[in-house]
Amino acid sequence: MAKERKEKVIFAATEEILDSETGEIIRTRKFTSALIDKEPPHVKIYLQDIAKINDLPPAASKVLNILIQNMGYNNMVPMLKPFKEVICHSLNIKMNTLEKVIALLLEKHIIHKFARGLYILDPYLFAKGRWENIKNLRLIIEYDEYGNRRLTSNAPQQIRQLSIKFD
Repeated sequence: MAKERKEKVIFAATEEILDSETGEIIRTRKFTSALIDKEPPHVKIYLQDIAKINDLPPAASKVLNILIQNMGYNNMVPMLKPFKEVICHSLNIKMNTLEKVIALLLEKHIIHKFARGLYILDPYLFAKGRWENIKNLRLIIEYDEYGNRRLTSNAPQQIRQLSIKFD
């Protein structure tokens, strides 16, 4: 497991405000500056390529495009009935088709269910927001001795923390 880098303090100072008559310290302020991890190297990839790599049908690619356009800064997309109806209308598809696409995107781990009617787009594929927030979203893929894959994520905890920051 990779070590998480901590911020490196590059400047620290203390300022004291003195009473000019008595010389007594009235107030003390501390200043620090730190280096924050930069965004890692990345590659621009197009949705059509993600669709091709994951063998997605055309409807899934179009739905994914709408989800990305509507995701929040915490990679969350609400999928309540009114929004689903808007998607169906704009793509001229039936609700049943949309439900099948959502199931396929879940199966392919392109989106993850956070709660009923609330999904998270995989942060390794998509990101919206500041790197310092995005970098903490993680998907962990583990294989057992039989080759079975198990997915876990710290996204629910991280999203809860991020959603507090956005309130």
